Amino acid sequence: MDDPQPRPRRLLAILLILSLGSAVAFAALWLGSKDTEPEEVTASLSAQSSTVEATATKVIDALLDYDSASLEEQREELLALSTGTFRDQYEELIANDLEVILERTSASSEGDIADGPDVSFESASRAVAIARVVQEVTARGSGTKNVFYVMRLTLISDPSGWKADTLQILSQQST
Repeated sequence: MDDPQPRPRRLLAILLILSLGSAVAFAALWLGSKDTEPEEVTASLSAQSSTVEATATKVIDALLDYDSASLEEQREELLALSTGTFRDQYEELIANDLEVILERTSASSEGDIADGPDVSFESASRAVAIARVVQEVTARGSGTKNVFYVMRLTLISDPSGWKADTLQILSQQST
């Protein structure tokens, strides 16, 4: 009579070889799928570039045009488009009675983006927009002055879209 032991060992050996083969095949397929070509990265970022540019334009426009009557509307728009440091600083500015100051001085502002925003990506989820802007600021008692800025706006991607994260004024000149 044949010994029953060789059969389970042979079955175990076959199962072990099949498991090992499956693991190797899975690893090879998984690693192969992680190869991203530069063209794919460029295409993905190019597709996002117009969205980032549109968001940067909305943020900059909201910062340039204000008066006491439209401050609440501007506040809601900017908070919806912001996160991080930019949001914290803007909320602090609003909390420090910006509306009262604007009403007292009858201050208002209108501005235009003169150049840009030019967008570049630091990563797939972080972009920088540079823009040159001109702003006309009017206040009771001090007249009107033009202010020229170069702004650097950093935007990050979150589940709801691109948001302003930091704002830097790289250069400013008044006339």
